[in-house]
Amino acid sequence: MGSFNTLFEAYYMVIIMDTSSNLTNEKNRIHSLLRFNFIYNLVQTLLGSKHCRDIFMKEYVKPLNGQKILDFGCGTGTLFEELKHLKDLTYYGIEPNVRYVEACQNRYGNFQNVYFINGSIDELDQIPVKFDSIIVSAVLHHLKTEYWANIVNSLYLKLNEGGKLIFLDIVYHPSQHLVSKFLIGLDRGESVLNIDEYLKYVKGDYILNSELRTDLMRIPYSHLITTIK
Repeated sequence: MGSFNTLFEAYYMVIIMDTSSNLTNEKNRIHSLLRFNFIYNLVQTLLGSKHCRDIFMKEYVKPLNGQKILDFGCGTGTLFEELKHLKDLTYYGIEPNVRYVEACQNRYGNFQNVYFINGSIDELDQIPVKFDSIIVSAVLHHLKTEYWANIVNSLYLKLNEGGKLIFLDIVYHPSQHLVSKFLIGLDRGESVLNIDEYLKYVKGDYILNSELRTDLMRIPYSHLITTIK
């Protein structure tokens, strides 16, 4: 009974933390269990997220030795698995969930020039470098849309000359598979938009390219990958 009480108390605290965030726009209740890193990682594995990460990193991020990379909303650090082989890498991960940050530090804290910061967009001021690539993977649809433009602009200003800002997010679109539409409707994030609406919020005075992908998961699912240079 004691372990059940501990889990219930932790679940309750997660809901309190989530609803106190000014940026967050998420479903609570059962979705809040995804705040626990082992549950989150299990769900991602079952959905086939490894295949998604492989394609995203190889075809869009294209990381190189010696680069400085920011992973905004790094979660449990799964994207770092695709980067840890690089030489002379400087990596920063920013994540609001303290449990995820602790998991990252436990797993990757011994890597040189690798830093995990508990926080959100305000923590950019703590980072003394600019970046060759900034990754924002499955983040924006968890945040209130009125903050998107400020987040995009703040991240854009942290790019080195010639750098790129790469977003991956779930979206709705006219030709969407019914299974994809249903599953995306179950997502924790409440700010899932159609493609035109999504681009309206992220588009500024930038060179922007976007591509719809429906082949990144084991199940029918729709991702929009947007690159700003």
